[in-house]
Amino acid sequence: MKNIGKSKGITLIALVITIIILLILAGVTIATLTGDNGVLTKASEAKQKTEEAQEEENLKLAVTSSQMKKVNTRDITKENLENAIKEQFGNNKDFLVTDNGDGSFLVNMNDTKRMYYVDSAGEVIAEENMLKISTANELKAFRDDVNSGNTYAGKYVYLANDITLDINEEWEPIGIYQEDSINPDDETNIPFKGIFDGGFNTISELHTNSTLKNRGLFGLIKEATIKNVGIINGDIQATSRTGAIVGYAYQNSKILNCYNSSNISATDNYIGGIAGYIRNGVILENCYNTGNVISFNMNDIGGIVGENNNSTIKNCYNTGLIEGNYVGGISGSASSNTTIENCYNVGILKASTLALSINCAHSLLAIFKNNYYLENTVNGSNDLYAYEECKAMNSQELKGVYVTLGNAFKEDANNINNGYPILSWQ
Repeated sequence: MKNIGKSKGITLIALVITIIILLILAGVTIATLTGDNGVLTKASEAKQKTEEAQEEENLKLAVTSSQMKKVNTRDITKENLENAIKEQFGNNKDFLVTDNGDGSFLVNMNDTKRMYYVDSAGEVIAEENMLKISTANELKAFRDDVNSGNTYAGKYVYLANDITLDINEEWEPIGIYQEDSINPDDETNIPFKGIFDGGFNTISELHTNSTLKNRGLFGLIKEATIKNVGIINGDIQATSRTGAIVGYAYQNSKILNCYNSSNISATDNYIGGIAGYIRNGVILENCYNTGNVISFNMNDIGGIVGENNNSTIKNCYNTGLIEGNYVGGISGSASSNTTIENCYNVGILKASTLALSINCAHSLLAIFKNNYYLENTVNGSNDLYAYEECKAMNSQELKGVYVTLGNAFKEDANNINNGYPILSWQ
């Protein structure tokens, strides 16, 4: 029996050697078979890509299945997603689902060592379309890549930790809105179009002392999502369309769970604590500003947004000083087809003309729903215009309004906001 085993082993080795000799005699080299571009290497790579594509497709099916588990909504829960993945892949699949706390998830497939991002709407982005940023240099490299023409459409960019910028280096925004352009869709402009997730980390020492427009962490975004990031210990000085998070946002972009504590000063219109100008279906939600926003004798200066054009501001608050001409605690100005809902302001508003200083927004056209402000914050008085859905309250009343503002807010139990309501994610 031992001799038979040896005979079979020798025969197999001889067969392999014979095949290799025949291939060599036929002009096929070992490198052709096994090199970086070899037949066997390419076949292995093609097999891997097929398996990866199948894994991604199965995950998409699992996400769709998890959405169906909810009767009245398509929101995904961690439990439903985990159960759906087990059903789709089998109980032996080794994976980990991480809840990002904002309706999105990271899925790590431990056996294949691949990671996926799943957003609240069910979109799946594979790791080859994801960019991790851990340092200031990596953030600047990402910025330079965008400003060179890579819009990152369909891609997910995320911070792994807090980032501290060089205090002596002026920040150039991510996304370009040219100074001589009057339309954000001009071909010379370069918007960011992907998903930027701060992971509830901060970016500190963002400094700008510029005579240019559209300043902020981002200069121009379109059909993009910016979320879960705070700008702290910065100093932003610019002209028009300036905000700590983004200068100009449009075309169904989303700004979610963001905040600013840096001071902003400008010499022109459309200045906001979070965004300078939002337009055409932008949703700005669950954000707050504590920094001072000042543009002396200029129009449309707001605690959250400078100008709200056909967009929605929801579940936001401002505590910073707002000073200019047309000023608003939430939005400096708001056009028709705009909504400001579940927001409040306790920041002091200073305007050159009392009638142009409004706690919600300077607008007779916007839709206001369930908004509040601290009494006597407008040049020492209350608004001249009494909006039914933007009510004055004393300090004690406003501290208890978290119940009325809805699930996005909670009580300031640890006094991190002087007792005034804070957002649920804080």
